[in-house]
Amino acid sequence: LGVSLVFQPQQQEMSVATGGTEVASRLQSVLQRIASAAAAASGGSAKQLPRLVAVSKTKPISDIVAAYSAGQRHFGENYVQELYEKSHSPEIQSQCPDIRWHFIGHCQSKNVKRLSQVNNLDTMETVDSEKLANLLHKEWTKTSAYESGSKLRVFIQVNTSNEEQKYGCKPNQVVGLAGHLLENCPAISLAGLMTIGSLEASHQAEDGNADFERLVLCRRELTATLKLGGEEHLELSMGMSSDFELAIKMGSTNVRVGSTIFGERNYSK
Repeated sequence: LGVSLVFQPQQQEMSVATGGTEVASRLQSVLQRIASAAAAASGGSAKQLPRLVAVSKTKPISDIVAAYSAGQRHFGENYVQELYEKSHSPEIQSQCPDIRWHFIGHCQSKNVKRLSQVNNLDTMETVDSEKLANLLHKEWTKTSAYESGSKLRVFIQVNTSNEEQKYGCKPNQVVGLAGHLLENCPAISLAGLMTIGSLEASHQAEDGNADFERLVLCRRELTATLKLGGEEHLELSMGMSSDFELAIKMGSTNVRVGSTIFGERNYSK
C-alpha cells in the first residue's frame, strides 16, 4: 500500500477471478469481524461501524461486481491507471452505479490529472505534501463533480513507523499540512488521517500497536492546535487484512481489506 509500485496494464496480468459466491461469503465474514471488533471497542454501544474499503487492486471486474452485488460500495485501488480504467468500464458503470472509489496508493504529480478523471472518485487517502494537495485542488476544480458542489475527501497519510520505503509525512508535519489544506485548498475536504502500520508491529501486537497509537496522538494534536472541535470530526484510516480488528479497537473508522475478501494477488507477471 505504501511502497512505490508501477502499474503496467499491458504487462501485469490480473489475478484469476474468485467465484462470486465465495467473494460474497468472504465479504460477509469480514463485515462480521468488523462488527465484533467495533462492539468490543465500544463496550457494545457502537453507533456506527467502521467503513470497509474492499481493496480490489489487480482483481478482475467480475470480483468487484460480485462484492458490489453483495452490498459493498467502497472499493480501494493502488494504481491510478488501473483505477481509471476500472471506473470507466461499461460493466462497472452499468452494474455498480453507486460505487465509491478510494485511491490508496502513492500518486505521482504527473498522474493527478488522470486521478481526478476517475468516475465516482470518493476519497484520496494518500495526501502527504502541500504540492500534492495543491495539484489535487487545482484538478478537482475542473471536474463536473466539483461543479455540482462535491468536494474531494482526502486523508493525510502519516508515516508513523518511520520506514524509509513508505510514503507519508512525518508526524510533526501533520498540523502544518492540514493547516495548508484547510486554508488554501477549498475544493478538497480534510476527512482525517491515514497510516500503514509496520508489518512487524502488526504481527507482534496483541493489545496495542505503536504505529496506530501515534496516529491517534497526531489527530489529538491536530484537532487541539487548529481548534477543529472534537476528535470525532476527523477519521482514522488504519488497518488492513492482517490487523484491521486491532486497528478498530484502537479507534480506526476506515479499514482497507483486500486479500481476505478477494484472495491472494498474483504478481508473477
